[in-house]
Amino acid sequence: MNTKGETIRELESNLKQLQEQFDIAQKKWEKDVAIYKQNKEFMELQVKEEKAKNEEQRQNHEQIMKNLQNTQRESVIGKEESNKRLAEIKD
Repeated sequence: MNTKGETIRELESNLKQLQEQFDIAQKKWEKDVAIYKQNKEFMELQVKEEKAKNEEQRQNHEQIMKNLQNTQRESVIGKEESNKRLAEIKD
């Protein structure tokens, strides 16, 4: 049979072990949270960079389309001008 002193020492020992387990678990949790936060920030940065790339590509595409339309218009105008001059020369 345990005396009151032995029971108290056992309880204190158990409490100390539980506190140590808790401290270890808490440190692991804090480490995991820090890792998750870092991963989240990295993913957010990647998303931001991809959005910027997509926007740049969109703008480049629009500029290319405008340039092609201008070239096409100039080509039509140039043909019309050439035809007018040929007609004038023939006359």
